[in-house]
Amino acid sequence: MLAAAMLVTAGTAAKADDAGRKALVLEAVGRISPKCDIGALGGVDLGDLRRSGLAVETRFGLSCNVPFDINLRSANGGLAHETLPRGQGPYSGLAAYRLAINVPLESGHPGRGGQGGAATGDFTSRQLMAGQVISSRGGVAFDGGRLNIEMMEPEGAGLLAGRYWETVEISLVPRL
Repeated sequence: MLAAAMLVTAGTAAKADDAGRKALVLEAVGRISPKCDIGALGGVDLGDLRRSGLAVETRFGLSCNVPFDINLRSANGGLAHETLPRGQGPYSGLAAYRLAINVPLESGHPGRGGQGGAATGDFTSRQLMAGQVISSRGGVAFDGGRLNIEMMEPEGAGLLAGRYWETVEISLVPRL
């Protein structure tokens, strides 16, 4: 919900122009409060991680009437085996992936350098361990965004049998 306020002031004296017409000067100012919202993004079930070329795309809601940053951070640096994240023997317990994000932007405020286009990023799960930031570069968004997750080839002899999990934290930070 946007909050709006308007202040109206008027001069106390009427002014006359050269033709003798009188006029009042009305000054009006208003304000819209900044608002940034990110929608819920449910879990993604990738199914059998052995499938070649495994990738999923999902949409999420995002609306921000000021420039913003999106912070991304991985809990595990990949999908980690539920009980043996370091693997066992020649089998890996960590399934690496690439995460791409795309948020369409509208031009930003005059003087702030808004370019329109999109706020994008493409990171490996290991890069996400350190945290990554995507900037709207002065643009604003109202039409959500897309996440694409693509599994990478496992190292060594392949993945250890079992259940794998990962948590990626995505946070929205308004820049006022």
